[in-house]
Amino acid sequence: MNGRGGRGGFNNNNRGGSRGGYGGNDRGGGFNRGGNRGGGYSRDGNRGGGGYNRGNDSFVGNTVEVGQYVKPCNETPIFKLSSESGVPLTQTFIYDGNKNKVGKIADVFGPMNEVYFNLEVTDKPFSKGLKEGDKVYATADRLRSESFFVDDSSGKKPSRGGRGGSRGGSRGGSRGGNRGGRY
Repeated sequence: MNGRGGRGGFNNNNRGGSRGGYGGNDRGGGFNRGGNRGGGYSRDGNRGGGGYNRGNDSFVGNTVEVGQYVKPCNETPIFKLSSESGVPLTQTFIYDGNKNKVGKIADVFGPMNEVYFNLEVTDKPFSKGLKEGDKVYATADRLRSESFFVDDSSGKKPSRGGRGGSRGGSRGGSRGGNRGGRY
């Protein structure tokens, strides 16, 4: 418990960050930048805050083709969905054929039979070199079936209550209702 502890966080200028402050005990949090969970210790002995470990970004699991380049729109590339296995979620990382991260999906739009998405590009040279028909990939765990996006209530009124009965009842009624079971 020497020196000043810190809250974890980014490791800028060797002050705080992944080592829990100036003299924290290798307890720094930070965004996947070393250390264990939690911050170091401050002068008064209290622990600092923890960090958030997003996992190893360098490993890309099973990728599937999700789209083909169509055209740019205000310097944002537009892709047409080519995956039969599902529709990607927004904020899904997109990779090129060599599994290099090139951006993430900013928006998914269009009718269900003609789905498009645009990319928030992180690799500018990639976007400059795009040609019509170029393919992009995403991890399979970030794809959802069409039923995920469609309201499937089909006119059914949602049921209320259940075993505990409804809360509130009619005007002036009690707020609690029967909990079910025996009294």
